[in-house]
Amino acid sequence: MESFVFDDVLAFSDNSYLLKTQNSEAQKLIISSVFRSGVLLYSRNVAYNGQLSEEQLFEKVEGYHQGAKGDVESLFKFSKKYANSVDYGMRILLIRAFFKNKMFDEAGREIKRFLKINPNSPTLYFYLGDIYMKLNKYEEAVKYLTKATELEDKYADYFFSLGVAHLRLDQCKDAIRAFIRAAKINNYYSDAYFFLGVAYLKNAIVKEDFELAKDVKPTAKQCFEKALHLRPDFKNTLFIEGQEALEAGNINKAYEKLEQITRAPIAENRHEFVLDFYIKYLGAESGVSVADVEEYIERLKSMTRKFSNYADLQYELGVAYMILGKCIAGKAGNSFERALSINQNYSDAKRMLVKIKEQNDGFI
Repeated sequence: MESFVFDDVLAFSDNSYLLKTQNSEAQKLIISSVFRSGVLLYSRNVAYNGQLSEEQLFEKVEGYHQGAKGDVESLFKFSKKYANSVDYGMRILLIRAFFKNKMFDEAGREIKRFLKINPNSPTLYFYLGDIYMKLNKYEEAVKYLTKATELEDKYADYFFSLGVAHLRLDQCKDAIRAFIRAAKINNYYSDAYFFLGVAYLKNAIVKEDFELAKDVKPTAKQCFEKALHLRPDFKNTLFIEGQEALEAGNINKAYEKLEQITRAPIAENRHEFVLDFYIKYLGAESGVSVADVEEYIERLKSMTRKFSNYADLQYELGVAYMILGKCIAGKAGNSFERALSINQNYSDAKRMLVKIKEQNDGFI
């Protein structure tokens, strides 16, 4: 079977980006990648059926490429529309979108620009710290994440990220303090308990704090048990080997095994498509179609069935229905406007247009 390749060069700000999509017959994957200045930013893929005909595969690769292109173009349109806005929510959405797409330079520039008019925003410092985390610049990460926790001391994620930055610098005492704070704010923070256990083991090895190194075996074991109880998928081969080493009193080996788990992606966000939709919807020049919104609603409904107790998903589903209503109202408005173009004195059409405007004013 032939390998099909599509590519487009997209200009944004002072940079050009290469979007390249092709299928891998060996893996049965369609892979779409975005590059900036020859450097890979991110890749996404989707599996395909090996029984497809060449024509069907060509159409599938081309369709995936066009979808990926649309996502990138939507992000750039959104940025052009809101980059200089004073709307805090829109600017945060833009930063989140750059961050999600691993465009850390773009996200960092946007944060620093926005900090000039929002110098006391803990969210901006948190994202800036997280960017430096992704770039393995942990001293800078500690600086900005500390600032975020000083401005807002009730967000567990802020303290957790700060703890990870300290841990990467072997600043075990500070890491332990941050993880404990994160777990205190959120008693169900499985990752905080797991990383806390790893921090205790690391401290026992580097001996930064003698008191914290006492009774490290039962202390760390309790942390890992809490983490596993809250998130059973921690239990993989590395976890089992680490626990066995810990039980045998081999702290170095236990740390070696368990620390590897902290290097894996902490938690895949299954709901990032919500952010993608908002960027597309809010940045669109001509608006999204009713079909686009209905497809988004079906995806949300599928997620709510899997995660029935996730309040945010139920909220997003409600917003999606409101967006659908607005899109349908827009179609209705077009019809009323056409009626007025035929009969300028059509009072009922004028009244309905006013009603639609009143209903939609201020919504998203």
